[in-house]
Amino acid sequence: MILSSFRKLMLHYNIDTYIITKFDPHQSEYSNEYWNGVKFISGFTGSSGTLVITKTHAGLWTDGRYYLQAEAELDGSSIELFRASEPSTKDFLDFAFDETPENGAIGFDGRTLSLNSVHSLLVKLNAKNITLKTDTDILDEVWTQRPKLLCKELFEHDVKYAGQTRNEKLDIIKEQMSNENADAYIISSLDDIAWLLNIRCMSDTSSFDFSAYVVISKNKTSLFIDGADTIVSNLDKEGISVKKYDDVYTYVQNLYLEDNIKTVLLCPSKTNYLLYSCVKNLTIKKLEQRDLTATLKSVKNETQLNHLKIANEKDAVNFVRLIKWVKEAVKTENLTEYDVSEKILALRKNTEAFKGLSFNTISGYNENGAIIHYGATKTNAKSLKNEGFLLLDAGANYLDGTTDITRTISLGNTTEKMKEYYTLVLKCHISLAKFKFLYGATGSHIDVIARMPLWERGLNYPHGTGHGIGFFLNVHESPNISSRNEFIKLEEGMVMSNEPGLYTQNEFGIRLENTIVVKKSDQTSYGQFMCFETISFIPFDKESIKVELLSTEERIWLNEYHGNVYKNLEKYLNQDEKSWLKEATEKL
Repeated sequence: MILSSFRKLMLHYNIDTYIITKFDPHQSEYSNEYWNGVKFISGFTGSSGTLVITKTHAGLWTDGRYYLQAEAELDGSSIELFRASEPSTKDFLDFAFDETPENGAIGFDGRTLSLNSVHSLLVKLNAKNITLKTDTDILDEVWTQRPKLLCKELFEHDVKYAGQTRNEKLDIIKEQMSNENADAYIISSLDDIAWLLNIRCMSDTSSFDFSAYVVISKNKTSLFIDGADTIVSNLDKEGISVKKYDDVYTYVQNLYLEDNIKTVLLCPSKTNYLLYSCVKNLTIKKLEQRDLTATLKSVKNETQLNHLKIANEKDAVNFVRLIKWVKEAVKTENLTEYDVSEKILALRKNTEAFKGLSFNTISGYNENGAIIHYGATKTNAKSLKNEGFLLLDAGANYLDGTTDITRTISLGNTTEKMKEYYTLVLKCHISLAKFKFLYGATGSHIDVIARMPLWERGLNYPHGTGHGIGFFLNVHESPNISSRNEFIKLEEGMVMSNEPGLYTQNEFGIRLENTIVVKKSDQTSYGQFMCFETISFIPFDKESIKVELLSTEERIWLNEYHGNVYKNLEKYLNQDEKSWLKEATEKL
């Protein structure tokens, strides 16, 4: 019914193909529900998905994390699933071009596609004389109960946590702008803006950023935002002018009127096409490159790293208490996956400086653990038994850092296959944790190291090995440790995840995740070598390990790691908890 109404409006506007993304105007990974037209049209609830609708066909593109989930949620619809991570799958932009007839039109809300994506279309359009219609939001006409865009209260993130003032950061940005010969810089990325200005937003979701743009020139910094009354006076005192959110389009159109604005810098993967359209006709040079703020944000300063270690230590205590509780309670109580996610939330709420979850908790028992981004609800949650695997992936946002942790927990009576697969994933985790590499390597250079124990058995996992982690911000940021073409060098101070996994459909899933920090290692005549420091201290499940599959070096690493787990956490625990942890971390 919705698709039928949508297609009638496409016909009315003379649009042959329409593209709907899950992105907001800032290309955010987790957007306000207002922008989730993919869910409204298709029912697909994953965080990554793009919908393409033609007069006769509709397709959903998503990545390997969501294949099983998408199959279930699209079941019974007329929407075809396209597995975007598979090499044989046609890209959604290629599909849109191929499906559109000559002299036809492709439509989308120009706020929801990045400049990069539209560039890929623009190089093809002339071949079929296809036009783009980017100012028609058909969703708004069919989505009669579309969620509201609400402005939440903003607050300052204290410099005692951030380690730098916003003016110190702005000075660094302006120096880099000068090095790039950029007279103006447009920032669209929300977590970059929150990081730059040391501002966060009250939130009942996992994101503490806010909808805004920043435009920086040599003598002026402007913040475009609505609902910033609580912080306007502070910003004004520091020379940052605050303007209405939607005024950015007019402001950017008139950039050339400012003195000596000859070159503007912007990030093509974060700048939406509508905003770029305001710049493209100006007679000023456009520098399209990665945000200057992105690398600065990803390299944590000493203050941030010290706080982040404390945040991970606090969260490790919560995880230890959770693991002990669920292993004991499942023997006598009627528990569900949902109960476990509520338990870890309750533990965190009693933790100092806790502000919210960094993503929706993944609590998947047995076959649900194989659904990589599974979400249990109170009504659909699977009951736990005293057997099999529970995969728990849960992160938190504290004022002093963001955490992201996964453990696969044996609830009893695990099979030999489960133990073998668990041990193989543990070998993958250890391979990366103890890996040393020459400076200059990127995430795609070292991703293979983690996969080797699985590849040797003809096994693999359909997601990256790791991702950057923000600081009291987005749990996912660049750079990544992934087989994708990662071009960003791993720098000292970058904070990342180490999370290999293995998933057997309709059986179980395994993922083991810690937070790691890039550090300098040896300096030799061959150059500077780098390594990782693990700052998550939570025991691995010893009863799931087939010790004979571990090498001597792997056993040494694991025994040292478990020794550090007990040493770091014992001071927080009561006697019963310490006894449990002592046994859980005994040497192999």
